[in-house]
Amino acid sequence: MFERGNVCVIDNAVGFLEGFSRLLEWRGYRILPYTSAENAFEDIQNGDFDAVISDVMMPGLTGLELARRLKEIGCKIPVVLMSAHLDSDVKNKAKEYGVNEFVRKPFRPEEIFASLERAIKINRFEDHAFYGPILNTENEIATTII
Repeated sequence: MFERGNVCVIDNAVGFLEGFSRLLEWRGYRILPYTSAENAFEDIQNGDFDAVISDVMMPGLTGLELARRLKEIGCKIPVVLMSAHLDSDVKNKAKEYGVNEFVRKPFRPEEIFASLERAIKINRFEDHAFYGPILNTENEIATTII
């Protein structure tokens, strides 16, 4: 059932988190929801996530700080940030931390689906793609993208 990927979702607003998680599950994602970035951080490092979606403004560790910490430890899992207050300063700082996907709350489901799918596709390509010689059945060398 969960064919689209494993996603860590972080938001301190419990009602939003529950509804948003159900929406993503309906779309085919396996969701692990967290109400704080501190609680999610260790699981993200040790887990098998295809993406992280985090609110920016939360008590304690913010979504932006989470992205910074993940970059510092070399974690390549893509982070999608969402917030009602996405100004250029936040976006610029987030880009320094490797975040390329932003969604402004409130959002339409199609917006978050598109951002999440782009993030996961990029992540999967970077993890598994390479250019290299492959021998075909007649031992000829062919170059391909895997």
